[in-house]
Amino acid sequence: MGRASASYYVCGIKDSDGNVSFEAVRASQLDERMAQLKKDYIEAYRAWKLAKKEAGEDFDEPKPVRPALKKLSKRIKGEGKAKSLASLYQEKWEAKQAKKEQDKLDELEDDETT
Repeated sequence: MGRASASYYVCGIKDSDGNVSFEAVRASQLDERMAQLKKDYIEAYRAWKLAKKEAGEDFDEPKPVRPALKKLSKRIKGEGKAKSLASLYQEKWEAKQAKKEQDKLDELEDDETT
């Protein structure tokens, strides 16, 4: 008799550095994943605050970003399906970011020529 497939969610995740990624997260581990993101943020914020205090006015490192985890799908049976959907989201995100970057460069070139 076969064992039932675990349920997964495809999640969009923003970490304390502001990086966005897409992951297949097991439904039973969703709360643990968010707790880990919060823990990482708290550690990054404390390190940032200490570095800012030590550097004084010459500090220009950006403040850590609050993490976010957003479910982008309904429950999906099977890790393979969830991972393939997560990679599709990742590809679309990267293409969108590349287009934004190219649009910025085009705009700067247009400003320089006028």
